[in-house]
Amino acid sequence: MTRRREVLDRLTGLVEVRDIVDAMKTLSFIETRRIADRLENERQVVEAIEGAAGDMLAVHANLLRPRGEPPRLWVVVGSERGFCGDFNEQVIDRLAVDIDAHAPGARPDLIAVGDRLGSRLERDPRVAERLQGASVADEVDTTLGRIVATLGARRDARGPPAVRVVWQDPASDAPGAMALLPAFDDLQSRARAAGSVQPPPLTHLSADALMLGLADQYLFAVLRRVLDSALLAEHQRRVAHLEAAGHHIEARVEALQRRANQLRQEEIIEEIEVILLSGATQAP
Repeated sequence: MTRRREVLDRLTGLVEVRDIVDAMKTLSFIETRRIADRLENERQVVEAIEGAAGDMLAVHANLLRPRGEPPRLWVVVGSERGFCGDFNEQVIDRLAVDIDAHAPGARPDLIAVGDRLGSRLERDPRVAERLQGASVADEVDTTLGRIVATLGARRDARGPPAVRVVWQDPASDAPGAMALLPAFDDLQSRARAAGSVQPPPLTHLSADALMLGLADQYLFAVLRRVLDSALLAEHQRRVAHLEAAGHHIEARVEALQRRANQLRQEEIIEEIEVILLSGATQAP
């Protein structure tokens, strides 16, 4: 009876763990649906801003050109919570590759977004800031505000720092990297190579004021899209990770149930043997 009780206690604990895992998986799945619905709208917003900036830069190719060489900074977006496998390790590996490609031999400052990522980079001397990340879609705007405030505090006489961002891209299921600041860096390079050949767009603002406004909107739009993409990838990884864990737990539950049934059968057999022996000793 003692052995079966121990097995039943373990079985009860495993069932409780299984229920918790299922609940966590369900919540993450709900978040993936919410975030996926937002990403398409965010893509359209970014493309609209890039289109307007491209029209302006086709005429004013030297707008937003930085004064001097700004300091380099990397924003690294990882996970706020666990149960997502090697999510953060992949981001860190991609960061190393991106730094080697764009700042070889340099030691740029890093802004680590996400508690789990920050813990893994805790001993990295390049980390200048550790920011809390988003666990659910409703927290993305708060995280966005923290990043923008941190970038604003690093602005100097040369303008904002040259910023690149590294994050997990759910579309490719691998980390991605892109230039964030100076804004429209690729568009500016193409515009300077092509020269000013188009008539200027009709605007109510000056070219400088309009481009500064577009650059601010672009920063918020791209960062929000990056944060949502990273959070979507995190929850997708968590769903897959928890599903695998659930299968393993279910297998253990079935094994313990079989063991409990086997022990119960042994107890019944022992009880029958006791009854038979008791009857044999009492026979005249």
